[in-house]
Amino acid sequence: MGTHDDRAAWLAQRRNGIGASDIAAVLGISPWKTQLQLYLDKRGELPPQEDAPQLRRGRMLEPLVLDFYADETGHEVTRQQEFVVGAEPWMMATLDGFDAVDNAPVEAKTVSPFLAKEFGEHGTDEVPLHYAAQVHWQMMITDASKGYLAALIGIDDF
Repeated sequence: MGTHDDRAAWLAQRRNGIGASDIAAVLGISPWKTQLQLYLDKRGELPPQEDAPQLRRGRMLEPLVLDFYADETGHEVTRQQEFVVGAEPWMMATLDGFDAVDNAPVEAKTVSPFLAKEFGEHGTDEVPLHYAAQVHWQMMITDASKGYLAALIGIDDF
């Protein structure tokens, strides 16, 4: 998303369906958005909101997290930022990256070190449920048999 206009168009397009970042709210497990807030947002009934500092940080550091992932795995990662539509037109995702070797979506996160306890050992599937739901939705949309969550916790723990 290069320009503000591109971002505004992308946000408007997201209202046409359920994306990976919506799925935790749909399931009622999102720490950030309720099901009612998601509904009102999809109907365009919520006023535009500024990004929280954490969202802005995550968006700006996403390329760095994907670089960490590529360095750690030795896999080529393509940066997506394009809509991918699933079996139905309302099923969509905007992938952060795609692992070209494993043919799998890669979701990039920046996480406060205070939340590190929510993650298991490196390489396990012990991640917060709302993040796991997002990756599983991306797997379904892309018909992938696996997916990855690349998390930079604090500034040093990948």
